[in-house]
Amino acid sequence: MDARGKILSSLMVIAGLAGAASSAHASAAAAASMSHREGSVAVAPAGATEWTEAAPGRAVAGGDRLWTDPGARAEVHLGGAVLHMDSEAFLEVADLGGGLFLGHLHDGALIVRVRALAAGDQLEIGTPHFSVRLLRAGDYRIDVDPARGASRLTVGQGHAFVRAGKGQALAVPASQQLEWTAGELKLVPAARAAPDAFERWAAGRHRREEQVLASRARPASRQGVADAQTAGAWVWIGSRWAWMPAPAPVAPSSGGEWEEPRARLPAPSRITRGEAEDPRTQWQLDQAQRQMQPLPPRTRPPGP
Repeated sequence: MDARGKILSSLMVIAGLAGAASSAHASAAAAASMSHREGSVAVAPAGATEWTEAAPGRAVAGGDRLWTDPGARAEVHLGGAVLHMDSEAFLEVADLGGGLFLGHLHDGALIVRVRALAAGDQLEIGTPHFSVRLLRAGDYRIDVDPARGASRLTVGQGHAFVRAGKGQALAVPASQQLEWTAGELKLVPAARAAPDAFERWAAGRHRREEQVLASRARPASRQGVADAQTAGAWVWIGSRWAWMPAPAPVAPSSGGEWEEPRARLPAPSRITRGEAEDPRTQWQLDQAQRQMQPLPPRTRPPGP
């Protein structure tokens, strides 16, 4: 039995009790999806006893359990926040919907970037030793090492509130680090070490997202051609360029999971005005964006 199987097996009793309540919220959940992955990432929905491959763009719902294989990483978007999962991280989504996200990091490292929190939003992530509520926009890192019985929270920018057993509670401001050691919470200044590989990867993903968001507000003449914006494409409508987002992911079909093709669409600088106004070009762009292609069912090593 591999690491995923052992983790899933050990949690099935708890997940079985919580699964019904979590799935009840799933239909009304706020939009959340796996926006990016590198390597093999597995998911086990509420009540499932086996892991399956998580397709890019897969919707994330309450009760889902996510695992990144060795060397893999994943990114989950939910409202005004982004969750970055490091290699061999295990995250359980306890509840999701209506401005609420309750997660539990059982193993590995997680970086959370909060762009904005609306009034009434609740973003809380638990570990085996304490629970973290993120109170402001900022960047946060949570590390869990079950072998050492240790958990750590690092706040770069932002503000968090932490609760633990025996009534322990601490506010953690920016540039502070909280550690669970010997059954107690300990607050210390965050170490000023050079970013590790995971932090550099998460920062790179953040910069790319900022560039994409900024590019949508700039004239087409100033656009780059990187990726041709895999989340959509620029098209000429009337007398100007307009951003056409890619369609939302669709639900899995009986013939397998559905996935948007990752074809690189032409950037505005590579399309002349005449070509853009040509109905054939518009049809090609439309088809590239909207056509879905069925994939065969994927198999995975057996679970517990």
